[in-house]
Amino acid sequence: MSDLVTITTKTFLRYDKLRTLLQSIRQYYPDIKVIVADDNETPEKIDDPNVEQYIMPFAKGWFAGRNLALSQVTTKYFLWVDDDFLFTNDTKIEKLLDVLEATDLDLVGGKVDKNYFSFKLVLEDGGEDGDCLHWRSGGYHTIPGIPQCVLTSGVVNFFLAHTNQVQSVGFDPKLSRVAHTGNYYIICKIIF
Repeated sequence: MSDLVTITTKTFLRYDKLRTLLQSIRQYYPDIKVIVADDNETPEKIDDPNVEQYIMPFAKGWFAGRNLALSQVTTKYFLWVDDDFLFTNDTKIEKLLDVLEATDLDLVGGKVDKNYFSFKLVLEDGGEDGDCLHWRSGGYHTIPGIPQCVLTSGVVNFFLAHTNQVQSVGFDPKLSRVAHTGNYYIICKIIF
């Protein structure tokens, strides 16, 4: 696993949560590299030989941190997690990897705390005044051969992706402090 996947996260004002996340990762994936983008005002050193901690300017932002962490990934895939997540016995990066290896998808999301999040974006012709983009619950269709997966326009902040594909697009650093609505999901550009 450690030859194929790097775990990435961004931390701000939650070192206690980050340390708990890292402990949970080590319980199930002891050798996997974790890249941490850190924009705390007073950085605290993370003491773990498989963690690379990159210090950013104070409060630089979530997507800037995502871009920094992503720029340091050298494995074929990266797993994005929030710094307050916990790995459990049910956390199976291998299952996400199986989906990416079996399809032409570039990104696959998992569930977080028993929550699946699925929505689709629908474009409505708006005539001379411009088009409208609507957010609807649900997905477009199941993935052929993997009926438990659905094609959607967004995933929770727990996703595995092809590093090169996401690096070619990146994340918008103008979304500086908050990049999601509520507390558990993000709208992602999914490349096919």
